[in-house]
Amino acid sequence: MKILLLADFGGSFSENFRKHLEKQDFDIGLVAGDFADIKAIRDLFLKYGDREREYYNKLGKSRKQKIKNKKYRTCNQVLKKLNSLGKPIYLVSGNNEVSDYKFFLRTISKYKNCKIIDDKMVRIGKLAIIGVRNEHMVYGERMCMNREDFYDYQEALLNKNSRKSG
Repeated sequence: MKILLLADFGGSFSENFRKHLEKQDFDIGLVAGDFADIKAIRDLFLKYGDREREYYNKLGKSRKQKIKNKKYRTCNQVLKKLNSLGKPIYLVSGNNEVSDYKFFLRTISKYKNCKIIDDKMVRIGKLAIIGVRNEHMVYGERMCMNREDFYDYQEALLNKNSRKSG
């Protein structure tokens, strides 16, 4: 089995790159997060650090909407091109998808070749793949749990899915 591995699009997926991938011989694609362009939000973070949310909240409604629209548009464009490769593409979310996870899931559902595997196991022949959800959703910038608890979460996920595949 030949597997195409990709990650960190950041909203950019040129047509030339898509055409190049279309010519490649692979059975499935595994893609790890960061589908959308969040440069505007990243720039705020780089400028203001931990106070990024405070400054984002001070932006006008139209500026926030422009940022969201670009994020949604670029995420959709990347997923559309991945889908157009005509092969099964298994996706794991990245930190670019954290703040609008429900939108991300709805967008993926539009594409028959793209499947989200966050916190799930998928079997392809004798191969078992477990998608471990973006760590930023459970610790770090979202502070839902500490690093050690995140490792316990990963271990529990692997153990649970290992028993299923047994």
